[in-house]
Amino acid sequence: MQSQRFPRRYLAVVLCAFIGASLSGCGGGGSDPGGGGTAQSLATLYSVVDLGVLPDSTSGDPGRELHSSVLRVNTANHATGAFRRFSNGETHAFLFTGLTPPTDIGTLGGLHSLGVGMNEASTVVGASNLSDGTLVAFMRTIGGEMTPLDTLASRADGINNPAGPFPQPMIVGSLLDSAGVLTATTWVNGVRTDLPKDIGGTPFNRSGATDVNDSRQIAGEMHNAVSDFQAVLWDSGIAFAIPSIALNGPVFSTTFARAINNFGQIVGFGATPGNPQQAFLWTPSGPNATTGSTFALPGLGGSSSIAFDVSSAGIVVGTSTNGLGQRRAVAWTPSGTNSPDGAITDLTSRLVPGDSGWTIEFATSITDGGQAIIVGWGRSPSGQAQRAVMLVPQ
Repeated sequence: MQSQRFPRRYLAVVLCAFIGASLSGCGGGGSDPGGGGTAQSLATLYSVVDLGVLPDSTSGDPGRELHSSVLRVNTANHATGAFRRFSNGETHAFLFTGLTPPTDIGTLGGLHSLGVGMNEASTVVGASNLSDGTLVAFMRTIGGEMTPLDTLASRADGINNPAGPFPQPMIVGSLLDSAGVLTATTWVNGVRTDLPKDIGGTPFNRSGATDVNDSRQIAGEMHNAVSDFQAVLWDSGIAFAIPSIALNGPVFSTTFARAINNFGQIVGFGATPGNPQQAFLWTPSGPNATTGSTFALPGLGGSSSIAFDVSSAGIVVGTSTNGLGQRRAVAWTPSGTNSPDGAITDLTSRLVPGDSGWTIEFATSITDGGQAIIVGWGRSPSGQAQRAVMLVPQ
């Protein structure tokens, strides 16, 4: 029997870190269970740590560089993402633990894997091809082996930390159910539970979960035949729509949620008819509430922006185009801890003089507490291929 495959568009989403598109999930939340985060700030200056790549032995040129991206960092300064060999196009997930090159954590027998989410225990989740090409969700504990989470076509996007009444981490993602319908799902201790596809009784056709916080609130989106994508929050198994009308003006016709922190703030991006995508921050009316307000985050003067992650204190990271159409990694800093606003900073402007030749294009994850450590990717002064980087406060 032929195995189920994800739709072509969704496969592109999984590997989008390498083609500049921006729908891939990255973990959010933090290690502060429930409530707001402690005070946090951006550093005045950051140094760039190139996370390194493995030589491309498949090309016959062991020195040939790889193309790498990083999607998630934790407070141990461990990170996960993937690198791609240019010659045969293989994409392999990696785990960075402070040493370069990072550890290639392999695949489930196919050509590709991608590390997407990671918790404070450095357990990595993502998606990998089996030998027959089927894309399935995986989990890998630090020092362990990559293990499939399901037999159906699936992907994992986020994992939280055991906290409070929840002694096991929850993994969230999406799968093609037995009817071939894209469905948001969770895995806890090997048991899968599909999330409901309705908002207030209104049914939706498809859904996907992208992140989970330590209170097991889940961020994601739904879609049906009569509407575009709608960002949602699942709380105790009930879905709530993220308002598409922003306090500061825009009315989004489509919204995608990328991450959720432990206060319950959600970030992502939306679009208005005829306009490019714009980053947003949704802030609940109280810690982990299911009602709140949406704020359209400012850009750098260009046409588009995307928010990828939010710390437990409410600092948001992502990417924005500037007035010249150049893509730059950015951070949005709230006026106060978990405030429903944010002032934008071009992170390339915060690099120490010795790293001023780097251009940081995407910021995809941020740590909690103190001065934030940020990961993403950019271009080096020597013109190397896209490189996964960590920005370390100085």
